[in-house]
Amino acid sequence: MEKRENMYSTQDILIATRVRGASLIHYELDYTGYHYNIFYEHGYVRVEKRGEQVFLQQISQRDDGSWDDNETVAYLHWIKEAIRNGTIEALQLPRKEKLVVKSDPSW
Repeated sequence: MEKRENMYSTQDILIATRVRGASLIHYELDYTGYHYNIFYEHGYVRVEKRGEQVFLQQISQRDDGSWDDNETVAYLHWIKEAIRNGTIEALQLPRKEKLVVKSDPSW
């Protein structure tokens, strides 16, 4: 069962949030004419650009597929910034277990 949540625009990026079941998070992102898919499943973050994997990193030892609201804001912020800066392949995300999220109005 697919549940479509909200869509919002931040500058020139549009994100459509999709959640499939309890074990997969999926975001779609269009930026400068390229389509990106961002997945979180079984502890791994994966980013695909036009259907090809450009980033893969394990951020949790747990076999989970969920982020809380703060984790979502933080991880999407870092991923979007890396895409904007052209550094997605070199991105290093913090481990989920060690993530400390502070309130940042720019997110």
